[in-house]
Amino acid sequence: MIAATCDHPGTNRRTPIRHAAENVGRRVPPDRLSGGGRRRTGAFWADFAYIYRMNAPGHSQAVAAGSTAQRVDHLVARTVNAPYIRVITPEILASCIATGNFHDWIVHVAAFFTDVRPNLILSFASQHSIGVAQLAKVYDAMKAKTGERNLGLEAKLDSVARAA
Repeated sequence: MIAATCDHPGTNRRTPIRHAAENVGRRVPPDRLSGGGRRRTGAFWADFAYIYRMNAPGHSQAVAAGSTAQRVDHLVARTVNAPYIRVITPEILASCIATGNFHDWIVHVAAFFTDVRPNLILSFASQHSIGVAQLAKVYDAMKAKTGERNLGLEAKLDSVARAA
């Protein structure tokens, strides 16, 4: 069992993440507000549980076409935007990576490369027609600028480059 916890902003309480899945579909009382004054509704817990399942150790999910592609975009956007007030869309994120001009969105691009699982990064790139070489180039530029690293992504990029 994973012993991770999630914070409840404004309180001294922490809840094991495994209980987040139990809250899917529940309406949370108005006094339980998340950052920015938004209520933690059933949709919040559904997204949280989905992110938890997708990031569980040993989980690998092949990305199919259609609604799964939208789920990957949604998951990437929720993960990248979670800690920030300014919101980046999947289209803008894909454009930043495709062109290599990410300086206006550097914290979001850094969060994309460090917080999103390598399989989802590669799926996101393939859905938006971004080549592995361009992805590696932007990752290296981001790493040089911020110092942030994702060793799992580096291993994936190396294995994909060797296979090609």
